[in-house]
Amino acid sequence: MPRRTLILIVLILLLAPSAAAFTKITGFVPGKFNEKRLNLNLVLDKSQMQTFDLALPEGSELISVKLCGKVIGPGRAMAVMDYNGTGLEIFSYNERKDGIAETITDMFADVENALTGSAVLDTGSTNNTGEISFTSECIDTCYLKIDDMDKIDIFFLVDEGTTVEIEHLEYHYVPLSERGPSWISMFFSKILNIFR
Repeated sequence: MPRRTLILIVLILLLAPSAAAFTKITGFVPGKFNEKRLNLNLVLDKSQMQTFDLALPEGSELISVKLCGKVIGPGRAMAVMDYNGTGLEIFSYNERKDGIAETITDMFADVENALTGSAVLDTGSTNNTGEISFTSECIDTCYLKIDDMDKIDIFFLVDEGTTVEIEHLEYHYVPLSERGPSWISMFFSKILNIFR
């Protein structure tokens, strides 16, 4: 077996598992994408799950989900999109009653408790009684790679005494037929060209 072939096989065996791990949700930048906006005008004063119909064309890939709106009041507010049992954070305002930012782990514990029906939120009073606006907010949902998803579930965690107003949901998608090659296929293509 020629030395070049052996090196190529070793490289592929070493890099393929780690490369595959990076492409479960992200891993490409499309050259062309479509944007849609759902005007919602939701006013939420308690924690709840909302389902949104995206009406994506068949064979499309969802590449981002963003929210626009504001949080009014002293408590916590958070929006988490469910993706196959994994929570992808979209928006988080998490000031506690003592004015110190709460950890995301604590907030996700509250989301899990709320989903199982055992949520008891400690609201208390906070240092903030104002309003915070957000535009095109996405934390974990800025760069996605999700095939054929027609509907999304978003859990809104809202403390008592706090109101969340969601003006609209923005999302981007790309038809799979228009999607460019992933960085993995481009990487292996370049390696193969070296050994030709």
